[in-house]
Amino acid sequence: MSPGPIEDDGRPRTMPGYTYRVDCGHGKVFVIIDRNPADEYRMREVFIKISATIPKDQLNADESNYDSVVTSTMCSRAEAEVLGKMITTALGAGATDVELANLLRGVDCGHPLLSRPGRMFPGETITSLADAVGRVMQYDIQRHNETPIPAQAQTQN
Repeated sequence: MSPGPIEDDGRPRTMPGYTYRVDCGHGKVFVIIDRNPADEYRMREVFIKISATIPKDQLNADESNYDSVVTSTMCSRAEAEVLGKMITTALGAGATDVELANLLRGVDCGHPLLSRPGRMFPGETITSLADAVGRVMQYDIQRHNETPIPAQAQTQN
């Protein structure tokens, strides 16, 4: 199927993609990766959202640190958004998805999380938001190389 009309910036109006959920020390991370059917399904955009909740163990009994924990959560969400924008910009400037994934893997923010069974990357330690995104990108690259995007995922407007 055709990807539909091409916009002025070279982006098709619609692109197939996948949403992945992975847990890290900052909460549930949703990584959305879109691929461009007009460019051999090359990775084109990455969006990152954090659905963070404040764990009870981060709050004192009198909740005196509530404001700092909430601010930290808000900062994590902002960092996720800017990381996605930077990855998308780098992809548009010619960086490869493999290069970017390798750069992100292993970044450590000091809030590691051992991924539980039944989750993405079970038994592995996710060392940061960047590490989680790098792992998801590598997973998507492998998935894309092994399994072409099915015809029903190719949409047109």
